[in-house]
Amino acid sequence: MTYWVKESSGEWTGPVSLETLQMWVGSGKLQPDVLLREDGKSSFAAAYLHPNLYFPNRSSRAGSPAVPRDPPIRDERLRRFSWSAFTFTWLWGLYHRKPILLLLIPLGLIAQQNSIFLLFINIWIGTQGNQWAWESERFATLEAMEQCENAWHRAAMWALGISLILSVLILVMISGSALSTPSPQPRPQTPIYRSPY
Repeated sequence: MTYWVKESSGEWTGPVSLETLQMWVGSGKLQPDVLLREDGKSSFAAAYLHPNLYFPNRSSRAGSPAVPRDPPIRDERLRRFSWSAFTFTWLWGLYHRKPILLLLIPLGLIAQQNSIFLLFINIWIGTQGNQWAWESERFATLEAMEQCENAWHRAAMWALGISLILSVLILVMISGSALSTPSPQPRPQTPIYRSPY
């Protein structure tokens, strides 16, 4: 795969291979905030080609990001509901570097009687899902994030569809067994024999 590099003059240089870009990083010629782009795609900061491009001086400490995100966080795609985050919650959270969602496992065991509460938590996670996926820094571009989330989305639709079908089948079986169970008949009373004596 090759990339175009935006020079300080504003012109694009390229195409350049990933190996060349890594050499430029080592020599200091390429900085994390330099813009890159693939053919026909939107540009992004070199720091977000990660993990394919390694900047040894890039700080990963909280509160000191290397460069601002490009494209901006207010993108419409980040506000869409994430059915994959809603459906797979903690499993999705592990993949997207949100291990705090593992707390849903013990919370689910504790709050078994209050499933409405868990439903509201899952809905909230679904509304935040795409934003969290982007903030995980697993993806260089929103397009790459969308491709990954589309795969998760297909799996979520399959899981929800199978769950719905199984729920309907279980309800049909329960209602069918309740209808086929004969109602108890009253026991016939045996006549009391009275001795004439």
